[in-house]
Amino acid sequence: MNRFKTTTFLTSLSLLAGAFAPATASTEEHRENILGTSFDMAVHGVSDKKAKEAIDAALQEISRLENIFSPTKADSELAALNGGANTVSKDMAAVLKACEEWRVKTAGSLSCRLGEIKAIWKDATRNNSTPNTERMKRLAGASGEATFTLTGNSIETNSLKLDPTSLAKGYILDKALKAAKAQVPDATGIKLDIGGDALYWRNASSGANWNVGVANPFGTADNANYLTTLSLSSKAVASSGHNTRTYTVDGTDYSQIIDPKTGWPVNEAPAATVVANDAMTADALATALSVMPIKEGLKLINTMTDVEALIIAPDGRQFPTNGWHKLQAKGAGTEETLWNNDFTFNIDFAIPEVDEGNYRRPYVGIWVTTPRKKLVRSLMLLGESRRWMEENYVWWRRYGRKFDSVVDGVSRPTRMPGRYNATWDGRDDFGNSIENGDYILHVEMAREHGGHTYKQIAIKIDENGFKLQQPAEGEIGDLTVVFGKKS
Repeated sequence: MNRFKTTTFLTSLSLLAGAFAPATASTEEHRENILGTSFDMAVHGVSDKKAKEAIDAALQEISRLENIFSPTKADSELAALNGGANTVSKDMAAVLKACEEWRVKTAGSLSCRLGEIKAIWKDATRNNSTPNTERMKRLAGASGEATFTLTGNSIETNSLKLDPTSLAKGYILDKALKAAKAQVPDATGIKLDIGGDALYWRNASSGANWNVGVANPFGTADNANYLTTLSLSSKAVASSGHNTRTYTVDGTDYSQIIDPKTGWPVNEAPAATVVANDAMTADALATALSVMPIKEGLKLINTMTDVEALIIAPDGRQFPTNGWHKLQAKGAGTEETLWNNDFTFNIDFAIPEVDEGNYRRPYVGIWVTTPRKKLVRSLMLLGESRRWMEENYVWWRRYGRKFDSVVDGVSRPTRMPGRYNATWDGRDDFGNSIENGDYILHVEMAREHGGHTYKQIAIKIDENGFKLQQPAEGEIGDLTVVFGKKS
């Protein structure tokens, strides 16, 4: 998996809190070329001797598991498996079983069946010869349809070449932390970070949560600003991006994340950061979200317990899952809304009943712009057929045809006529908090074989709040906009 890093650091508030907290021992170690990348581990609350024993235990477990899962070592268990072995270790069985489960959950967007396809891409970089698209698609289809059986430690792959690296790194992190905890069960906190994928157990040295900076996946500088800061305790974080590792063939860079449905590297796909209770889950989902359509990825995560994600489109627009903002550190948008004075912004509107024989549910667009019509936030887009989205011609001509990620991330089916509700949390499409001032709320509805209605409503965001009511007009039923204290 390609990675952009998450970084752990102490904010000034954490340092201040630490000044009044009891002093605790803290041991940190950094190494290079562990699983081919950097290794950082910190152990708090125990003696330096005990901490180093925990770090050594983690490193020994990583080394043991690397000999099982390495796709580059000729004597690894994975190499033997792809060479025809029909028995696997308990560790390999656990990862392969999880791989197949995630393949189903992600509708084929995550697969550990891509060993042959990845080998072809590696050969392509050495030979500087681009693979044939049709051949790769056939191989992808065959790998998806192939069957292999796994019973206990017995496996039959039917010559299918496996590559479980999309889950193996997370599995190794989980097992390494378990080995370390066995050495220091009384530690107040452990951080284990391998190349940006990390586990944060208990607390940081100050006794507070770990502050974890999420890097911008499109920023190449090591000191580029963070997108946000998370406040975590006993959580795993994994991130996926496309700018750090590539296949370079004939002067063209291709992402190393392969779409299992096509056998081809993903192109202009979203990046993602996932927070979960364990590293293997975070690892699997970070990869899958870079392949899945944004809307489908959000839908999947929002059905899961104790998992949150931030998906970032290639144009930088952000799509958080329902509980993502609750993980953010104070000052980085901890609250679900960024409005001052505990205000909320709520839009209540109706889609009226229309007595027509060929009635079609309308397409609805609701968005906010500056007075100069610069898009600030896309709040709602109902109706999923792009062909008929063009019926909302104001939205489509100004924004929809330009910002594909908005369509993919925001659109959803229109329900039957009735009451609808939309909210705004005070952020723009890039996750930034907006400034007070004048804005325009746009509401547009259009029906196939029906009418078209478009409204512009001037709004002012300040400490006073407001309530606006609009009577029904054309395709838009009565509409109420409230910005103020939640009643």
